[in-house]
Amino acid sequence: MEFWFSMIKVIAIIGLILMGIILDAGGGPSGDAIGFRYWRDPGPFNTVYAGDTPVGGSWGHFLAFWSSTITAAFSFLGTEIVAVTAGEAANPRKTMPGAIKRVFWRLLMFYVLGIWVISVLVPYTDPRLTSGGGDARASPFVIAIDNAGIRGLPHVVNGVLLVAAWSAGNSDLYASSRVIYALALEGKAPAIFRRCTKGGLPVYAVAVTALFGLLGFLTVQKGKTEDAFNWLYNLSTITGLIAWSVILASYLRFYYGTKRQGLNRKDFPYVAPFQPYLSWYGFFFINVIIIFNGFEIFMKGNWNTTDFIIAYISLPIFALFYGFWKVFKRSKWVTLDEMDFMTGRRELDAMDRDEQEKYAKPTTIWGKIAAILF
Repeated sequence: MEFWFSMIKVIAIIGLILMGIILDAGGGPSGDAIGFRYWRDPGPFNTVYAGDTPVGGSWGHFLAFWSSTITAAFSFLGTEIVAVTAGEAANPRKTMPGAIKRVFWRLLMFYVLGIWVISVLVPYTDPRLTSGGGDARASPFVIAIDNAGIRGLPHVVNGVLLVAAWSAGNSDLYASSRVIYALALEGKAPAIFRRCTKGGLPVYAVAVTALFGLLGFLTVQKGKTEDAFNWLYNLSTITGLIAWSVILASYLRFYYGTKRQGLNRKDFPYVAPFQPYLSWYGFFFINVIIIFNGFEIFMKGNWNTTDFIIAYISLPIFALFYGFWKVFKRSKWVTLDEMDFMTGRRELDAMDRDEQEKYAKPTTIWGKIAAILF
């Protein structure tokens, strides 16, 4: 399912990016060459408001940029799922390095290039961007298509959005249920979540994860759709950023553990580049975003108790669980000298010898492109 979902999404975003470049160059029915018009007026950056007063100058532009980090992080969350799937991959040594690299190139090509195309097509002052509609009409791509005089395409984009939402729910249900299953195996979640079907499906973990999807019905309350969505995406984003921070901290411990025990990382199936510098960089800035994600609440005239709770409730919850395991369960840090890098390596070595041909790298140009995209 994810293969076909991904193919639909990849084809759609490639098509939208190409169409956006063509429209920007004046290739649409209207013949209007937009160029960088909207980077000059109203400009590439919006500003934030303190009450009803806009914050002027470069400071206001910077704060507007900073306020977008939570929205951006929400879009990037889920990239870590590639590591979760390693537990059920047939041969993670062969499949995971390629999957990790493909995720990086997809993010660079689709997210970064896509947002650049959007920035030149639609000004941030367009009222349709914040119309609060429940379909694709608020999409900047659809707005650009409408401005160019192309009809009918919003329905196609709506269909792609439905597929994208279904795909996100599918992959996140998988990842979340496996995390609960793994916690149960370690004795950190109720034992019932260890139970699997004959096919290996952790059925109770999947069921309890699926129940959280019912929170989506909060958005059907008339007049509260935008508020409910903002609450859910802010809570999930901050929780995801905390997870990223923990992942980076864990990797740094892994990195220094290998150095302490004299292991050469080049002998591993995948070697993360520019380490440990990139991990320290990511760890620092992710935590800065977590701490200052609700800065607008503290600006004059902006205080809202509900927004404050939504912005920061994840931090005490995380601290509560962490403190519970450290204080009441007396869990101990594994020292660098105690880290186990050997268990399971013999089985993987045997698997590598048996499956050399199955995971051969593509040699043709089209095969390499397909490997990156899909």
